[in-house]
Formats: sequence, structure tokens, C-alpha cells
Amino acid sequence: MDSKKLWTAPALLAITALVASGCGSSSSDSSTAASTQAAAAADTTAAAAATTTATTKSASVADFPDYDSFAPPNFVKPTKQLNVAALIADTSLPLQKSMVQGWQDGAKEYGVKLTVYDAGGFQNSARQVSQMETAIGTNPDAMIILPTSPVSLNAQIAQAKAKGIPVIGELIPPTSTDMAFSFAEPLADNGEKLVNAVSEKIGGKGKVFLINGGAGGAPDVVTTTGMKKALAAHPDIEVVFEKHLASFDPAGAQQAAENALVKNPDVAGVITNSTTIAQGATAAMKQAGKNDVVVSGIGPDTAQQIEEIRSGKIAVAITEPFYKISKLLMQWAVAIPGGAKPPAMVVPVEPMVFTPDNIDEAISSGKLFDQLTPTALGCGPGQSKEC
Repeated sequence: MDSKKLWTAPALLAITALVASGCGSSSSDSSTAASTQAAAAADTTAAAAATTTATTKSASVADFPDYDSFAPPNFVKPTKQLNVAALIADTSLPLQKSMVQGWQDGAKEYGVKLTVYDAGGFQNSARQVSQMETAIGTNPDAMIILPTSPVSLNAQIAQAKAKGIPVIGELIPPTSTDMAFSFAEPLADNGEKLVNAVSEKIGGKGKVFLINGGAGGAPDVVTTTGMKKALAAHPDIEVVFEKHLASFDPAGAQQAAENALVKNPDVAGVITNSTTIAQGATAAMKQAGKNDVVVSGIGPDTAQQIEEIRSGKIAVAITEPFYKISKLLMQWAVAIPGGAKPPAMVVPVEPMVFTPDNIDEAISSGKLFDQLTPTALGCGPGQSKEC
């Protein structure tokens, strides 16, 4: 693995309050969740800033990252059944369901007894704290966690380590130095790419809407930080409407975009942190007869969104290999108890970039299904229709 893509714990912990004012915290948990959302953006932003910003371009299959290189070296299936607990902040989106399926498929293949805990939303820090404490009580051989924020589970991570249970982070790396290691999604970097893609399509000037989902959670706050950084470099782009929705709801996004269009009918682009949000925005634009407005988001999540990428309605979609990473982490969850050593405390995962020029190649090569399972999409191998 390229050493330039490895993060250390000091780098992850470097800026602990950068965007604290942008988040709220859980009101129902006393010690561990009191500053959950306040610190959510800081550590992930600091980590993301350490990565190399890739250019948004049309890619061939050879340009997509080789995710098999993230597997434990010389991995072999364990000879005895291990117990693994996996915690996830939310499963409302198909990409999140694909993450769970990655765990489940890996557990089946490697003979693991798996227990999954779903917090039901990035705002539910206290619930996830309780779930992790329950999971620790079952004494699993390892734990995988996608936390509501980088700080919400630090006390429980320390408890797990004290009991000899390695804890592995998925995409939102906890700040705790008691972690075994984490794969990390460069959310702020992705936010910059989303802005740059829209800027390129609209000629570097014009009015835009910024509409994100998951308000107050790391996927919103940290991605927004990256977006604002990129927007500062494009002074001729004016954000005339900004909305942070509680959920990733296309209907809510459509309503927000429709409201924004009343005062700003000359909008040129819409920047979002989810292609599900983008789908709602494109519906609003279509209804208003504005088919030339360009949109970007993290995804895709559905077959319809793939069509919108094909047509150029969604100018670019940036995504982590959610399914593939979950399956790889299941390998690490059984390899670490056997003595495997991770390459670093935090390992960033380079995203894939889908555009109208490469989406069909991503599908035919199978690269799209590193992100989403055909079951989640409702198209592709084993489904009744192609994507």
C-alpha cells in the first residue's frame, strides 16, 4: 500500500475543534456523546486534508483504485468460528445497506458469527453508545464500527481494548488511539471535488444551491467544510441558497430546491452530499423546465440515479466502495485476532469518480458493484434488468 496514503494518529487528532460550531450533540447521553457532533467534523476534516486531491475526470477501468490491495496480506480463512459485532450509524440509504451486506457476505464466506447493530441515524449517538456497550458485553473477537461521529464511542473503544477486543473503524475514523485501525473516507476532499465538478460544467461562474442531507452529522458537516473551501477558490460562483436536511430524503430535497427556485430561477448548479438529495433537486429542475442545471453528489444510490449520471443531469458522482470495504474489513476482523498487523492507524480509501463518460464502463467491469450490490440497486447481475 502506498505510504503516501497512510495517516497517523497525530495527524488524525491535529485539529480537534475546527468546525465545532457547525454541529450539535446528543442530549440524552451524559459523558460520551455530549460533544459528539461538535467534534465530528474536525478530526475527519484534518485527516481528509492529508490526502492527495484527485482531479475529477473521465476514467477508464484502469483508473479506478485497486481495492484488493487493502486486504490483509496472505489472508486465509480462519479454522475456527469467530464472533464479530458490527455497528453502523444508519441504514436508510442503499449504499448503507450495501455496507451491511458486505459484512454479511464476508461473515458467511469466512465462517464468522456476525451481530449487526443499527443506530437508526447519525443523530442517535446515545443509542449507538448503548449498543456498543451491549456488544462489548457479548465479548466478541473483534468489532467493526461506523460511528455517528469520530468521538462518540471513544470511552467504549477504551473499554473494548481493555477486554482485549480489537475495534476497527469504517470510513469515519474514531479519534481514539485505542483503535486497532480504521479505513477512512476523505469527506472534505470529496466535497471539494463535487464543487469543482459543478464549476467546470457551468464555466466557473453562476448561482448555485448547496443542499446536504444528514444535518449535524459528520457526512454533512465535514463534506460541507470541503465544499466551502473549494467555493472560496471560485469567487464567481455564488451560493444563493443553502439547506441542511435532517435526512437523505429526495422529496425534502425537491421541496427545498423548488422553494429556492422561486427567488433564484437563474440557478446554474446544485451541489449536494448525496445523489439521493441530487435526485430530488433534478426533479425540481425538471418540473421547472430547467434541464441544463448541473448537479453533483456522493453516490449513486439507485438505478434511476445511474440514468441521471448517464444523461448528465448528475454531472459527477463520487463514491467509496461501500460493499467492498465492508467485506475487506470482515477479513481484517478475523485476521487481527490471529496476529495480523494493520499498515497504519488510519488508512484512507480513495473514492471512485463516476461521470457520464465512464458510468457504463464502471457497470460492465463490475466496479460499480464494489460500491452497491445489485440487490440494493435492483439491477445488474442476478436481477431482472441491467443497470
